[in-house]
Amino acid sequence: IERICIDAVETPAPLMHIVRPGERVGLLFGATGRVLLAYCGRAEVDRVIAETPDTSTLNTDELKQSLAEIRKRGYGCTSGQRILGVTAVSVPIFDIDEKVRHSLSITGPSIRIDPQLAELTEVIVQAGVDISRSMGGSA
Repeated sequence: IERICIDAVETPAPLMHIVRPGERVGLLFGATGRVLLAYCGRAEVDRVIAETPDTSTLNTDELKQSLAEIRKRGYGCTSGQRILGVTAVSVPIFDIDEKVRHSLSITGPSIRIDPQLAELTEVIVQAGVDISRSMGGSA
């Protein structure tokens, strides 16, 4: 029901850390968690929902629709969903077994990310394709 940050590249600009290597974060909120969850089976999604504490405000129909949209377009994008004032774009990384066990994300203050969102999305989608191919997966 959680994801673990493996690595993070920090900007030299003075801003807060969004997530640190080794940090565990729930899968239900944020672009990274949603991308990983989007490529899980229905039973796994239901298990994550059931086992995540305090999902009383979660609309599971909207969540499942959001996961379907992520699979369709190949990336997830959220703004202020996990942390107010933060925008994130995340893409799946497909491995040789065509499983999504990893993702790649760009995260930062919405005031900086939003004006460049289209360009950053294009860059990260291509990076996800390249990394997936290098891991033997399809894009």
